[in-house]
Amino acid sequence: MNRRVLIAGSVAIVVLLLAGAAFVGGRLLGDRNQVTEEGSGPTVIRSGPGGTQSLEIVPAEELPSVSADVKGLYVRREDNSLFVGTGEFMLNIRDGEVISDYDGPEVEVVVTHDTVVYRDKTAYGTGEAEDGKIQQVVKPGSLEEIGKHSLISVWGQERGSRLFAEVLVYKIPLD
Repeated sequence: MNRRVLIAGSVAIVVLLLAGAAFVGGRLLGDRNQVTEEGSGPTVIRSGPGGTQSLEIVPAEELPSVSADVKGLYVRREDNSLFVGTGEFMLNIRDGEVISDYDGPEVEVVVTHDTVVYRDKTAYGTGEAEDGKIQQVVKPGSLEEIGKHSLISVWGQERGSRLFAEVLVYKIPLD
């Protein structure tokens, strides 16, 4: 049973990372709801017993319609600031332990009382997708839930070297 949970969790993390990368790439290349033969829309590749399936991620209506200003891994929190590791990032689960890393700079994200915080509750690795699409699901969240290995997306206003968050979405690994 534990091995199945570990394997399912590993698959979910890989799918989540692919979804994030495809989501950002799709936003840069075209309409978020458009799927083309070249695959320019936000897609995720899911492998399983039935083979490989390409799925479109339909962003939650609550989120801004433009690409996130910062996307990466939670590093630490200091008062009202979250530090997010950017660039290419990876999550790996080995022997029940989550390992994460990133290769870009850390970005300071300032959270104010006006920041809207969501928790991504999308089940990327489970269930069947309708018409090859998965609807992203977000629920109200709390900064207190964000911890090591969380994936962060932020929309906001850049002031100097800081990003003042207007909307923040986090995904907890194995959630």
